[in-house]
Amino acid sequence: AEYMGDLEMRVWKAIVLLTNEGEEQRDAEFSKFSLIMCLRQRERNRSYLTRADLILPTLVHSPWRALLRGKQDRAYLTTMGVDVAIFWDVLVPEMGKLYFSHSISLDPSGGLQPLSKPNTFSLIKSRRHLGPEGILCLVLHFVCSSCQHNMLCEIFGLCPATLSRYLNWGLVVLDLVCSRLPECHITWPGHSLMRTYAEMIAAREPLVAGAFGFCDGLRLPIGSSGNPDIENAYYCGWTSQHYCACVFAFGPDGTILYACINAPGSWHDATIARGLCEKLQHSTPEGYFLIADSAFPARGSLAPFIKTPTKKSTTNLAFNNALVSQRQSAEWGMRQIQGVFSRLRVPLDSNDSRGRALIIRLCCRLHQIRCRVIGVNQIRSVYASSWQDGTTIQDFQQCMFRDIRKVDRLRRYYHL
Repeated sequence: AEYMGDLEMRVWKAIVLLTNEGEEQRDAEFSKFSLIMCLRQRERNRSYLTRADLILPTLVHSPWRALLRGKQDRAYLTTMGVDVAIFWDVLVPEMGKLYFSHSISLDPSGGLQPLSKPNTFSLIKSRRHLGPEGILCLVLHFVCSSCQHNMLCEIFGLCPATLSRYLNWGLVVLDLVCSRLPECHITWPGHSLMRTYAEMIAAREPLVAGAFGFCDGLRLPIGSSGNPDIENAYYCGWTSQHYCACVFAFGPDGTILYACINAPGSWHDATIARGLCEKLQHSTPEGYFLIADSAFPARGSLAPFIKTPTKKSTTNLAFNNALVSQRQSAEWGMRQIQGVFSRLRVPLDSNDSRGRALIIRLCCRLHQIRCRVIGVNQIRSVYASSWQDGTTIQDFQQCMFRDIRKVDRLRRYYHL
C-alpha cells in the first residue's frame, strides 16, 4: 500500500469491499485495477519535456539570444555555418517577408499557408514564440549539428511539439529563400568560367590541362524502413547499410557545379550520373573534362569529357599519377558538406523522401553561399592564388602543401 497513490488506494479499498459479492465481480474489479496500474506505470516511465522544464523563449539571456546579440563571426560560423553579414543582411530580411505574411503551419502538401487576414507586425510577433531571426537560428542550428530535438528544446525554450512546428516551417521557408538568392544557385559553368577553372587547376598540376572540376559519389545514411520495397531500394550490399546516394561535381573554388541527390542507395554512381553525362556531352566545350574515379563511365562518347585514373597502368604514368592526386579534391568537397552540415551524418528518415530531399538540398544551397560569399573552403584554399581582399601570397600552395605527394594516401592503392 505504501507504493500506491491516492487513486490506486481507493481502487484497492473498493476491491476489498467487493470480495464477498462473487468471483466474477471480484475478477472484473481486479482487471480494472491492473489496467489502472499499468497506465500509471506507463505514465511514470514516459520521457518528455514540459513548459515547466524549459526556459522562456522570450528571455533576453537565453542561449540563442546571447549568441545572436554577440554578433561574432567566429560564433556564427561555428554554430550556424554562416557569418554575421549573411545572417542579418541577407537571410533575416527575406525570412521576415514570409514570416509576417504566412501562417506558422504547412498545408497537407507541405506548402506555405498565407494569412487569412493581414495583421500588424507587432500583433503577429506577440503571438509567436520566435521571430524570423529566431526561426532562422533554429533551422541553422538543426542542419549544422547532430543533436537530438530535446537539446534544441533546451536551447530555444520550446516544447517538442512547438519546436517541430517551427522547425518544419523554417526548413521550407529557408529553402525557398535560398532558391531566390543567386549566390545559392547550383549552375553549370559557362565557357569563360570553365576556362578560368581549368587555369586554376593547371596552375597546380600542368599535366591535367583542360580539367575544370572533380566529381564523385556521396552516400548519406538513412534509417531502416518497415516497407520491404523501400528497404531493398536503399540497401547497399557493398557496405551492408542503408543509404541515399548523391553525385556531386565541384569546381576548384569549392562550389558545386552539379548535384543529383536523394537517389536509392542500391544504385551505382554511373546510373545516378546520367544527368551529369548529358551536361558533359551537350554543354561542355571540346577540350574540357572532369576528373573522376573508376565508378564513372569514361568510355565511348564520354571518353573526352571524363578522365579516370587506372589501377593498372603501364603507359603515361605521369598523367595517371596527376589524376590520382587531383581527384582528392572531390573528397575534400564531400568532407566540407558533411563537416559543416552535421545533420547529414545522422541517419535521415527513410519513409520521408520529400523531407530528406529538402534537408539535403538546403545544405547544398547553404554550401554555395559559404563558398561564394564567405570563402571558407578547403578546395579554394588550395587552388586559389589570392584571398578575397586581394592580398596575393606568393607560392602559398607550395609552402603549405609541398609534401602532399609524399603523404598522398590514395597512391598506394594504384601501384604506380
